[in-house]
Amino acid sequence: MNLLAGAERYPYRHFLLYDVTGETLGAAIPLSLGYAFAACLKAGANLLSIFSAFALMQFLAILLIWHIVRKLQHPKEAFAADEAVSTQKLKASAITSGCQEQAV
Repeated sequence: MNLLAGAERYPYRHFLLYDVTGETLGAAIPLSLGYAFAACLKAGANLLSIFSAFALMQFLAILLIWHIVRKLQHPKEAFAADEAVSTQKLKASAITSGCQEQAV
């Protein structure tokens, strides 16, 4: 990530702020979870697995809803794109079948 930020000439002040914040959270979250669940590791593992499953399901639901809303907002464009692809496939199959007949 650091190389990409440098290649894009991202402003150093913004990069430093986000980098320090991310590094701090990246260290503080596992340390605080380890401290909180040091006495009972199994309870902490169960809690994290439930949270991870919930986060994954929420992400998939948001992705599905976004995809459905996008299709509903632009149904004509989606239909036209599908029709164009099928027309191109038909033309390509007609050309290849014509070439095969000429070869015979």
